[in-house]
Amino acid sequence: MRKYIQQVLASTTSIYILIEKNGEVNFISSGAEKILGYKLNEIKESNWYDLTRKTNESREAIRNRIDEYFNSPKTKTLNYTDKLIDNYGREKWILWNANKTADGKILATGQDITLQKENENKLQSKNSSLNILNKELSDSIKYAWRLQRAILKNPDELKQMFSDSFIFYKPKNVVSGDFYLFLTIDNYKFVAVIDCTGHGVPGAMLSIIANTLLRDIIKSRNIIDPAEILRTLDSEFVNYLNENDALNEISDGLDIALCRIDRNTNELIFSGAFRPLLILRENDVIEIKANRYPIGLYSGVQKTFLNQQFSLKTKDRLILFSDGYLDQFGGEFNKKLNRRRFVQLLQEGSELNGCEFESYLEYAFENWKQNNEQTDDVTVLGVEI
Repeated sequence: MRKYIQQVLASTTSIYILIEKNGEVNFISSGAEKILGYKLNEIKESNWYDLTRKTNESREAIRNRIDEYFNSPKTKTLNYTDKLIDNYGREKWILWNANKTADGKILATGQDITLQKENENKLQSKNSSLNILNKELSDSIKYAWRLQRAILKNPDELKQMFSDSFIFYKPKNVVSGDFYLFLTIDNYKFVAVIDCTGHGVPGAMLSIIANTLLRDIIKSRNIIDPAEILRTLDSEFVNYLNENDALNEISDGLDIALCRIDRNTNELIFSGAFRPLLILRENDVIEIKANRYPIGLYSGVQKTFLNQQFSLKTKDRLILFSDGYLDQFGGEFNKKLNRRRFVQLLQEGSELNGCEFESYLEYAFENWKQNNEQTDDVTVLGVEI
């Protein structure tokens, strides 16, 4: 039996050590020679501590651990990881499993986990790098969010322009390719909802460019005809994106619903680029269709942007929206919410005031979406005449 045990110990790649009560190593298996490169007679007794550890502190620490285990009245298994130094000066990580024998000695089994430890350290280093990168990216997106928020006027200012209003604004990510605009020039109130190509950071960058151009066209150049505003915006937007990249035209664009309302007569002039206008009059929904051209895109195509005129009545509610609300997947059969359901929601909420209407649309959107991912940026803006 002893010969059989010796054969087993000689063939194993684990280290078996028998430690006396005085801390000296009484027996060590040939696995130590395979893992650490020392001859067995070199590392018996006190040499085990001296050769396999670099510093006196580490030698003292393991001796203290062994003494504590010897003196402990409990006989539970001791598990710990220890770093040893092999005969070539390399670090070896050993996972120890120690138990007390019937005659009061310690029998410890050690497994070489150096490769596993190295992989863990590499993974930890990569994770640390990824965490740093993720924080930098997160901080950049948060800063982009602050910049985008700076171009979006406070919704409370919209309430000063109209008797009642709301803005349901819900980016797919932190920042959005949607934005809204409202301002007053002389006797005219301008309200617009704009949906730029994409979402997230690319969409947000386009939204900042488009917002700057749109405000410059209306306020600085004093162009107040909605169709002319869209024609000018289309030309400026394309030129702005492509002026430094003439060989590779940038295929980005935006859709927009733009209203101009005469404060004295309530006359509405509307022009849209792929985004219509809905007018909620009592329980009816009137659609004013958009021009079938976007701002940007369609390079080389002769675009036509026209105005549509409409006489508004007191209590009419204008609804401007991006396509994110209608394109959201959800419901029982995981389909798009679509225009028909959206119009139905508007009709069902026709008696609500602006604040209630916003909450109602948000609830309906989340109830439809359920656990689905949000499909796109969402903006729904409503003003009451």
